[in-house]
Amino acid sequence: MDLIEQYREELENDAKIDRFNLTDIQMKLPGIKHKWVARLINHKKELNKLKDTLKQVKEKLVEDLQKEAKVILTTPTLERKADAHEVCQKLQAEIRNQELIILYLEKVENIFRTMSYDLSNVVQLIKLEET
Repeated sequence: MDLIEQYREELENDAKIDRFNLTDIQMKLPGIKHKWVARLINHKKELNKLKDTLKQVKEKLVEDLQKEAKVILTTPTLERKADAHEVCQKLQAEIRNQELIILYLEKVENIFRTMSYDLSNVVQLIKLEET
């Protein structure tokens, strides 16, 4: 299953609110926020690792291509050849995927940031209905 789809399903459960679980959600909200922020940070760390790996692989490929070349090639030409290499293409795809997950998790973080206000408004509405 796609990670974003898995997160979407989990978010759906974490953000489900009704009259019966309102207090429970209010009590769990700090922990839920922490879980999603921790995931965001973990994916940002993974993105940084992937970018570092890509840089190292690209440098190694450029060096190898320069050694193998029968003529002197410019650095930009060698870098383009390295970018076209299968390993770099795979790393770039993983980087794009991590960036998409990070974007999604930043949106999730915003949802939970405003959720405390939403819950407070629901509680006030229920109090008004009961009086």
